[in-house]
Amino acid sequence: MDKKKIINFEPKERLFEKVNSYIESEDLFLEEKDRVYRNCLRDEDPYVRALALKRLGELSRQDLLKLKEEIKQMLSDPHMKVKQAALNILKKL
Repeated sequence: MDKKKIINFEPKERLFEKVNSYIESEDLFLEEKDRVYRNCLRDEDPYVRALALKRLGELSRQDLLKLKEEIKQMLSDPHMKVKQAALNILKKL
């Protein structure tokens, strides 16, 4: 039997590495922020989703309109903090 090397996949660690790269380079973040927020809103951890929504609330109305549909979907999230954060953003729109 051929044994293949198993690579550990740790998405949270990769996420933190990506966040650190954005902190170091604001231009990189500005180029990729929509994609980053969409990924965070799909994360399995409700804390990550709520934190992403909280940070989204700090963006301009114009930026929020780009992600309006994704934010609306968060209203059906099973976690109350995520729903509340989404509702607070939608009130601004």
